[in-house]
Amino acid sequence: MIRELINDQDTAFSKNAIASKKPKMQAYMKNKFPYYGLPSPIRKEVSKPYLKELVAGNFDIEKVVKLLWQKPEREWQYLAQDYLVKCHKQWQPKHLKLFKHLTTTKSWWDTVDMIATNLVGALLLKYPELKSKMNDWNKADDLWLNRVSILYQLKYREATDIDRLFEYCKNHANSKEFFHQKAIGWALRELAKREPKLVVNFVKSNNLAILSEREALKHLNVKS
Repeated sequence: MIRELINDQDTAFSKNAIASKKPKMQAYMKNKFPYYGLPSPIRKEVSKPYLKELVAGNFDIEKVVKLLWQKPEREWQYLAQDYLVKCHKQWQPKHLKLFKHLTTTKSWWDTVDMIATNLVGALLLKYPELKSKMNDWNKADDLWLNRVSILYQLKYREATDIDRLFEYCKNHANSKEFFHQKAIGWALRELAKREPKLVVNFVKSNNLAILSEREALKHLNVKS
């Protein structure tokens, strides 16, 4: 049944693909992944009936997601993420392991940032006892796991664990990696909307990369 739905979705994706969009979409992602050529609004509209059936089927979440994730075109990974969000009521602590697999497989910012905020971040709000797992992710020898650990609280607002965020930023403050530097700046910039003085003090007290510092202070009247 699952494979039949996937085959039907494949037909729908192919039928609605816009050939002229394909090379542009692939180039935007540095040609790391093939695409059908489906802009997001069209992909979401085409996927609606199949997502509805997948959710209604009450299938094993991990099995469905891994089947979708292994497909070559990038639209399948987006579909897997949309499916996970729709199944959020069925999430359990064990699904953090699945989210880790998705973070470290076919990794690029377009999927990883969504995993950080909409999957990992939401799961840890539901099961706060899992927060300590982010210590391992922050120290892992994988930049994408590091990035998730820095960004997972991006939508937490007042619930942000500031000490944890600062610690994770400090751990990668000297990194030359763009995706570390950008994540640190992004996370601090979001926190600065509520705690500008804390962010300014943190930036001034730590030797952050120029990119991180600039991003963190972007909307504050402070010179980097």
